[in-house]
Amino acid sequence: MSNGKQTSISSIPSISERISTGKSSDKTAIEELKLHLGKQRIENNMRHNELIQMIKCGINNPVQAEVA
Repeated sequence: MSNGKQTSISSIPSISERISTGKSSDKTAIEELKLHLGKQRIENNMRHNELIQMIKCGINNPVQAEVA
C-alpha cells in the first residue's frame, strides 16, 4: 500500500528561490519542477494501482450487510 514516504509541499523545488539564489536559471528550475512532479505522479499512480489490485483480490472489501 504505502511505503511511508510522504512528499511535503516544502520538498518541491521553489522556482523563485532557485532564481533569487542564482543557483540555476528559471528554465532549469522549471525543468527540475517538471521532473519532480512527473516522478510524484508516477508514484501516485503506482499506489493507486496497488489499491485497485487489493480491492480486486478481495482485500479491504467492506463487509456487506445481508438483506432480509
